[in-house]
Amino acid sequence: MPQYLVYVLASGLAITFGTSVVLLFILYTRAIPFEQRWKGILQAASELSIVATDLKGTITFFNSGAEKMLGYKAEELIGISTPYLFHDPDEVIIRGRELSAELGRKVEGFDVFVESSNKGKAEKKEWTYIHKNGTLIPVTLIVMPIRNARSEITGHLGVALDISKEKMLEQDLRKSEADYRFLLDHSPNIVIVHQGPRIRFMNKVAVAMLGFAAEEETWNVSMDELVDLQYRDELYSVSRTKKLTEIVMLCRTGKHMAVESHLVTVNYRGEPAQMMIAKDITANKQAAEMNNRLISILEETEHYIGMADVDGKLLYLNTFMKKMLGFTDENEGTGMLLTDLYPKWEGTLIRREALDKASKQGSWSGETVFLRKDYQLLPVYQTILAHKDPSDRIQYYSLVARDLSVIRAEEEARLSKVIIQKTLEAQEKERTALARELHDHIGQSLYFVSINLHTLSGKPEVMPYDELIQSMLEQLDGAIVEIRSQLFRLRPQLLEHLGLAASIQHLVRSYQLAYPHMDIRFVHQAATRGIDSNTEIHLYRIVQEGLSNAIKHAEATRIEIILSWEENELRIQIWDDGRGIDKKNVGVGMGLRHMEERVNALNGTFHMYTGSHCGTKLTAAIPLPPGAAAQEEA
Repeated sequence: MPQYLVYVLASGLAITFGTSVVLLFILYTRAIPFEQRWKGILQAASELSIVATDLKGTITFFNSGAEKMLGYKAEELIGISTPYLFHDPDEVIIRGRELSAELGRKVEGFDVFVESSNKGKAEKKEWTYIHKNGTLIPVTLIVMPIRNARSEITGHLGVALDISKEKMLEQDLRKSEADYRFLLDHSPNIVIVHQGPRIRFMNKVAVAMLGFAAEEETWNVSMDELVDLQYRDELYSVSRTKKLTEIVMLCRTGKHMAVESHLVTVNYRGEPAQMMIAKDITANKQAAEMNNRLISILEETEHYIGMADVDGKLLYLNTFMKKMLGFTDENEGTGMLLTDLYPKWEGTLIRREALDKASKQGSWSGETVFLRKDYQLLPVYQTILAHKDPSDRIQYYSLVARDLSVIRAEEEARLSKVIIQKTLEAQEKERTALARELHDHIGQSLYFVSINLHTLSGKPEVMPYDELIQSMLEQLDGAIVEIRSQLFRLRPQLLEHLGLAASIQHLVRSYQLAYPHMDIRFVHQAATRGIDSNTEIHLYRIVQEGLSNAIKHAEATRIEIILSWEENELRIQIWDDGRGIDKKNVGVGMGLRHMEERVNALNGTFHMYTGSHCGTKLTAAIPLPPGAAAQEEA
């Protein structure tokens, strides 16, 4: 072999395979024959398989590295076999087909390895060697021509490097990459790797959430199309790593999606890239906005509202409640327990009864008292709610309370409206009845008198004067009685002249005459003076309604009315021995309701004692003004 070729070969091997240049230098500087020197170099490359052949492919040289790699001794192969012996035959056949298709002629066997070398060119390619024991060995093989002193190709030299470790590392790397991709694809968050605006990778969650039909649609998409303009500069700054920030992403559907993104600088195929890990927080932001609106509503309401955790520690008090409690600092109340809002004795009841019931049944309502900062007590009506998750575990408690004085004032206002409405209805009913009576009785009587008068004026010589006049007098007397009856219904005149007791006595006598089979009695201790006319008419109507109910509905045989004076209170009792009132029907009739409304209008109290077949006793107690007094009747 020419000396310059040995130098070229040695340099190429050293550069390509990293063989020790120092060893080469020592071999070349030793005073040994040149032929022995280059063979020594090739033998010294024990990490490389170096095999030389003649032009026909017969092995002429087989170094120690080849023996080590393939398990054959040099004497087993030199002058006997070709390199085809330790090559994967399937690879040789496949490569032969490729070359045949490329060159337009058949290439097979040993020619597959030396096609380029025959043309004076070196070829580097990965092949699979087969060890003597059948083990497959991946190698990188360089095949180059061997030339003589006249530069004629006299053979071929194959230098192979075992790349099993590299292949294993490469396989492990691919597996790691596949595992990593698997993890990213199954991450619940959006993961995008990009270099500037160019997208290199997008996981399945990102594909779905950003509105792509398939991963292929993302290949030609720019980050500019996915990120709102105001966030792009920050996104493309690869020098920033592990920065948590909020950005807005643009979905293919046109929807804007708020995300919390984590930006990390990574290495992508040897170049820096940005990996964005993003979590959709649109729902969270909407929930936060809804919560803020709810808090605004709670802050504006005039109900006392608070919230506490499962341990009873206060989380929130609205402004109205803080003001009621006397808190002036915004953070005042923080760290307090729910039970601290009440006096000690009441707080114990709240903890043992209210919270326990709310925990079991979901809510508790009742009257209680709050303890203000100035130690004043505020009676309230409150509801405590236990808020639970789907697994029935309590998340927190809330309370809503109202000032009892406000509730009572509203109830009084409501009742006043009801009373006014009922009064107006009663007035209208009374007017309708009066109009009907005037039309049916008085009107008819007057019409009859008018007809008779016209008759008398028309044919006086033939009419019986006495009979007509008598008939007209009877009609006029009846009309006068009816007018007096209606006037008495509107307001008994006896009340103005004789007072309450005498008017009731007259009323009782009228019922005694109308119902002689009933025992109706009126008992009174004294008359009264100083009672205003409004009170008198209310009390009179109460007695009138009570008598009417007992006669019409109770089937009573005995009725007793008692009017008594007790200290500063006037008391009326109406008792009958009738069938009584079933407690299920108490409050159904309008009569009893009107009686109670009249008593309430006088700031009195009304009680009813009854039962099925046990009779009925009605008691109305009316407070009298300081100027009122009892007087004995003359």
